[in-house]
Amino acid sequence: DLLEIHISLSEIKRAAMRFDYSVVNTTTGATVTEGYTWHVLVGSEFKAITIPAPVREMLERDPAEFETVE
Repeated sequence: DLLEIHISLSEIKRAAMRFDYSVVNTTTGATVTEGYTWHVLVGSEFKAITIPAPVREMLERDPAEFETVE
């Protein structure tokens, strides 16, 4: 079966961001599974650091304004 994986950035905090995932069977249209992961930015001492402003600006852009990859 051919699967499609949908990823979206659902939450941004000071030092972390949450990505939501869904896996869809393209033949049946059924959602196979859903989940999420948290990603924390850490510095050289492995302590959480604030997301740099340029990175935060990129993350907060409206995805509708950009070309999608298929």
